Amino acid sequence: MQFDDRIRLAKQLLVEAVEEGQDLMLLGSGVWFEALDRALARELRHHVQKVSVSQLAPLLRVSFKAGGSIQAIDLASGENLHMIDTAKSRVPTKAYLVEDAHGVNANTWTSRVRPFLLTGECKVVYLGNAQDVESS
Repeated sequence: MQFDDRIRLAKQLLVEAVEEGQDLMLLGSGVWFEALDRALARELRHHVQKVSVSQLAPLLRVSFKAGGSIQAIDLASGENLHMIDTAKSRVPTKAYLVEDAHGVNANTWTSRVRPFLLTGECKVVYLGNAQDVESS
């Protein structure tokens, strides 16, 4: 994922969360996922006055005053995965699955993440190394 693509996607995610009030989840692992998480943290500085709660490290978790949130979960390390397991997170409007190699974390996805997402109305967008694919 090129730098310009990460910046464009980070800005898009912030518009969806801040301006449209959507709850978003960024799930994945690898270099693309880590780079997108850092891009989101950098772009967040333009929206600081709209933030109600935030955590920038080790992975981004932020809620906005007018509604909407973004949460990053690393499927490989399990960082922030406890938010799903303990039901501390709301089911997001949209979940972005970002992986450098398709299917690397399939077990975590099918056993823990997918059942959580199915408890609500969530659109899943896969951002992989071939092309972006959307599914319900």
